[in-house]
Amino acid sequence: MSNAVRAMVAGYVENFKDKLEYIVDTLYKNPELSFNEEKSSEILISILKDEGFKITENVANINYSFKAEYGSSSPKIAYLCEYDAVKNMGHANGHNITSAINLGAAVGLKRGIEKIGGSVVLIGCPAENKYPSKIVMLSEGVFSDVDAIICGHAMDKTCESGSSLGMSIVDLTFIGRQAHSSLNLKEGINAITPCVMLFNLIESLKNKYHHRGFINGIITNGGDDISLIPGEVSCSFMVKSADKKVISDILNQIINSADFTAKLYNCKVDYKVSEHEYLPLITNHDLSTIACHNLKERGIINIHGSITSLASLDIGNVSQIIPTIHPYIGICEEPTQYYSKEFADCTITSYAKENMLKAACALALTGIDIIQNPDIIKKPLKN
Repeated sequence: MSNAVRAMVAGYVENFKDKLEYIVDTLYKNPELSFNEEKSSEILISILKDEGFKITENVANINYSFKAEYGSSSPKIAYLCEYDAVKNMGHANGHNITSAINLGAAVGLKRGIEKIGGSVVLIGCPAENKYPSKIVMLSEGVFSDVDAIICGHAMDKTCESGSSLGMSIVDLTFIGRQAHSSLNLKEGINAITPCVMLFNLIESLKNKYHHRGFINGIITNGGDDISLIPGEVSCSFMVKSADKKVISDILNQIINSADFTAKLYNCKVDYKVSEHEYLPLITNHDLSTIACHNLKERGIINIHGSITSLASLDIGNVSQIIPTIHPYIGICEEPTQYYSKEFADCTITSYAKENMLKAACALALTGIDIIQNPDIIKKPLKN
């Protein structure tokens, strides 16, 4: 029964080749930026409706998002689609082919579910480049009944699912007293002075955490009239690390340092930490091992080890709660810079489309493995 189901699923995905290639080519020719993915979402939803999926649009009140569901029993496997493009570079992030991989996997698993039970959901996540849609969906309960998450993502080479850097941003505003340099200079309290001192203190923090964290800061408002002593100055700091405790420690030290410099120069300081903190990606290694086996079984042999993405991924927050894998699928025959026009062009090559089909089959079969052996995802997270 197991081998017959696997063969049926693989065959179904292979017969879906034309529709998957249609997704790749159409999204490539019609790239839509974050918050504007109207046509892209329509194309994906239309194909899923034809396959019998139940569609809910604008989930968590996010425009152009969707939830496509099939089946009614456990376990429920979720695949994720991202479909926004990059300004002036098209699908430099490969989201056109990423969508095809995960939609193909969901459709393939749907065919298996008809025989062995379980359920599948494909969640459309717009504006991935600009907005933490998965974090918002998580807080709104969109993932509440999901047992495992699989999201293959296009890359120049195939890599095991790894990790990513968590990220948080703190905005600070120093408040002094505005004065005119020609009228009441001595009454002014320059708010830029404690701000500049804070940047100097942050340099020592960078040295302290340079192996474990990344800090970058900008002045967002330093005054706009040279004749005025600025009474209000704002700055922002971004903190990244693979360890969420390190992020918390750095944020606390930035805030404490800002409080110190403000008091030193008779100013006040207000701060606000970003509402949506990006947490590091946690890979379920047992599930990753199975996915890699399936990739090799389908013909993707050269699989590199896991990488830590320097980007901060909103799937990281979901992975803290639900067993998750985020493997990278190589689509380039030659080394090609990710996030470039050249990478976007790679997505429509025959090599990329061959690997897309192999990956879709492999990730669908990984869903079959979970349904037939749910203990895979019941083990506690290793890290």
